[in-house]
Amino acid sequence: MGRSLSFLRIVAASVGLFFCLFLSSAYAAESSLSIDKNKPVELIADSLTVDDTGQTAVFSGDVQVIQGGVRLNAQAVTIYYSRGSGKASGSAASAGDSPFAAGSQVKLIKASGGAVIFSDKERLKGRDMVYDLASGLITVTGGVTLSNPNGTLRGEKIIFEVKNKKATLVGGKSGRVRGLVTPTRDQ
Repeated sequence: MGRSLSFLRIVAASVGLFFCLFLSSAYAAESSLSIDKNKPVELIADSLTVDDTGQTAVFSGDVQVIQGGVRLNAQAVTIYYSRGSGKASGSAASAGDSPFAAGSQVKLIKASGGAVIFSDKERLKGRDMVYDLASGLITVTGGVTLSNPNGTLRGEKIIFEVKNKKATLVGGKSGRVRGLVTPTRDQ
């Protein structure tokens, strides 16, 4: 039971971190999204498979991840992690070692199969989303649409540099990025 609770805490913290970093990078000062990383993260899926040998946790089947007013929907969310046993690389883990022992780290989070992150006013949609924690890059591919009340941007791929709060949108087959901006009305 203790190992399961540790696992769920790691997963919830990882997905919460993904939300916070992704959306702060994606929308910078323009965002109305407010994510409180202290709010609980709710994970809903048809199944969860943990592979200690492969160091992965896979939520699959109509996955929903909810934190406050922000939600991620995808067909699958895979979390790749490294063991924190402190043993030399290549040494065998003992049966008592937990993959979520002190020092364990989430390396990569991947949402696939029509991934959408949204709130009441904002939405980012793509076929796949990958967050590589080591590089600090979040990459969304496959018919990317980023929209809010001020407009919509479309392309084939968007790369967010978390540390620099920089985003680069790349066009699709035509090599072009498309955007539609709605002017604000003076009141």
